[in-house]
Amino acid sequence: MNERFAQVIKIIGTEIEECQELVDKNSINRTAVFDPFANACEVENARRTRLEDLRKKLFRAPEETPDKVEIPSFVAVQFDDEEGSEVYLITDSETKVDVNGLRIEVISNESAFGMSILGRKSGEEFSYEVGKGGARSPLKVTGKVVHIK
Repeated sequence: MNERFAQVIKIIGTEIEECQELVDKNSINRTAVFDPFANACEVENARRTRLEDLRKKLFRAPEETPDKVEIPSFVAVQFDDEEGSEVYLITDSETKVDVNGLRIEVISNESAFGMSILGRKSGEEFSYEVGKGGARSPLKVTGKVVHIK
């Protein structure tokens, strides 16, 4: 398994445990008619559920692991101008997931980056341009898909 994926899985597991501890702690304090802890419990439960879903995607059985980048999948990519790899979740929306300071970028399948890696297999190269239509020349971004989960 890619080292970056292992790091993400470990941090997600820790975050899930912390969410559960907060829910348990706030549940004990829920005795008043006006319940200031109810919203905190709901927020932590929703966050825990979202993190568990992310962890399930990372722990796909080998036969469920896609052989090419598809929606949704976690993708480790290495850009040509950088050392190491970055992990992204490709889906049909673009947002950020912050897990204990480790930010997982969620990229849209309709973005230039998303379109350039969609359908690629591990080891395959990709490229796309950013800054099209402006006064500056477009910048070409290149790299390769390192791992898919």
